[in-house]
Amino acid sequence: MLRCIFVLSLTALLGACHHNQEGRAEGAACEDTSQCVGHLACVSHRCASFAGNPPESDAAPPSPDASPDQAPPLAPDAASALDTAPDLAPSAPDLAPDQAPAITDAGLPPRGEPAELPLQYTFLVTADGHLLQNVNVLGSRLPGEGFTRALTDIGAAIGGIPRIDEVEAQAIGLEMNVMARAGSDASVASRRGGAWSRWSKVASGVRAMGLANLEGTLVACLVDENGRLKLSSRTGEGWSEPRDLTGEVSAVEGGEGVPVLTKVDCAGLGRDLEVVALDGEGHLWHATRKPAEWVRLHRVAGASNLTFRSVSASNAVGALHILGATPTTQYHAARSGTGEWTTFDDLERQGAIDPGGTVVAGSQASCFSEVWWTQVTSTGTMWISFKLRDVLIPFWSEQPAPSLTNPYVGAVMAFTQP
Repeated sequence: MLRCIFVLSLTALLGACHHNQEGRAEGAACEDTSQCVGHLACVSHRCASFAGNPPESDAAPPSPDASPDQAPPLAPDAASALDTAPDLAPSAPDLAPDQAPAITDAGLPPRGEPAELPLQYTFLVTADGHLLQNVNVLGSRLPGEGFTRALTDIGAAIGGIPRIDEVEAQAIGLEMNVMARAGSDASVASRRGGAWSRWSKVASGVRAMGLANLEGTLVACLVDENGRLKLSSRTGEGWSEPRDLTGEVSAVEGGEGVPVLTKVDCAGLGRDLEVVALDGEGHLWHATRKPAEWVRLHRVAGASNLTFRSVSASNAVGALHILGATPTTQYHAARSGTGEWTTFDDLERQGAIDPGGTVVAGSQASCFSEVWWTQVTSTGTMWISFKLRDVLIPFWSEQPAPSLTNPYVGAVMAFTQP
């Protein structure tokens, strides 16, 4: 594109400094482009410089006897780039002979480096069912610093759900999506730009839920009141009918049969959908939906001696990360792109910080190579920790409980991806 701009600028400059005595100058009246000097086009009966390709109806045929000071024909790639420029206004302004119009590259720019930082969304649920939101630019504060912006009651702002019991969140590019469960009904609202949409019903009879970005499609993984796994996807016409996949993903080897699920989450990794779930005893299960088949539910070997009360999954630069919470701490493990698992590490022990109390709720989110964790304790306070590659930042108290009688009971985090 730089070569295109240089060639066009050179053409306009030479045309402004050189006048062909056999053609009409810029601004002169004309009936046909052949009446204008070589670098001009007849537009609305005036000879004028043209930043893009001249209209075919007025374009003069190429002259084999072009003078040496005329610009050479554009290279094929430059001509192709110019074809993407929008049409100019019907009438070009009259310009003095020594003026050349500015070249405007109005074509779509190639997708390059991000032009803005990701936004870090935190959603908190209070004991009385309010859904609160905080948004910060990633990297705008140091670990240990509190929110730089006040909490917003988006549950009240969106309206329609008087009391919220559970929340999940997932971004699709710059769009943030939040899923709320009220009783057994799950609904999703989306924020595009500065405003939230109204709630869109996903499913009824929901016991547990998670959200994933699968190749740009928002997918809800659900566990119904009977412990069965279902999936629903957002389409242009709303949410698809939840599909019961329990039979397709059930374990058949080892005689373990069909686990009755109590918790679920999911994450997209390329074309694969990774599903993690807990059974009634807190055992961790994992399944993968590939484009052509399922890798059926199986126990995660590294967690065979652990029992969890909640589970969360996320994708950090192509690696699957899992967070499992016990009553006293949170454990984290990751699977690389080649399939190797790390051990399940105690995050509180690794960071040498114990938030105290028992773990009421927790979640995990990833942004590029960063993995973030939230923990809500029995005191109603939300704590945060994160890891950048191999550097772990220990838990710090992020948000105290609104009051002793109205503590936080849930907290999730998600990041937009410019």
